Amino acid sequence: IADAIRQAGVEPVCVEINWTLATVLRKKGYQVFCTDFLAWQDGYFACILLNPPFEHGFDCDHIRHAYDCLAPGGRLVAIASEGPFFRSDRKAVAFREWLEAVSGMSEKLPDGSFLPSGTGVATRIVVIERE
Repeated sequence: IADAIRQAGVEPVCVEINWTLATVLRKKGYQVFCTDFLAWQDGYFACILLNPPFEHGFDCDHIRHAYDCLAPGGRLVAIASEGPFFRSDRKAVAFREWLEAVSGMSEKLPDGSFLPSGTGVATRIVVIERE
């Protein structure tokens, strides 16, 4: 994702908890903060692109936190697992209700969209524009 952002002419700020992955990003010349994104409170951004972890509903937590880091008028685009959109547990239901309340939208991605990167998890793209 960082490479694609750079190719589009924007230099991204990366937040990566995994030390090995953060090191790879640094070697490519990116500004990287090796920390838990959920603890991130260092400013607001006009655009946030997010590929959060999916296990345990962490995608819901990361997307909601990213929204809190989004400047007014900003746009958030995230990949999410399909789980929050069909599960009936409290976290999934609350996420769907919250997404509707902030006028967010989601669209199911084609099956196998991330097979080349090693995951066959069903995914969606989530887009939120902050007023």
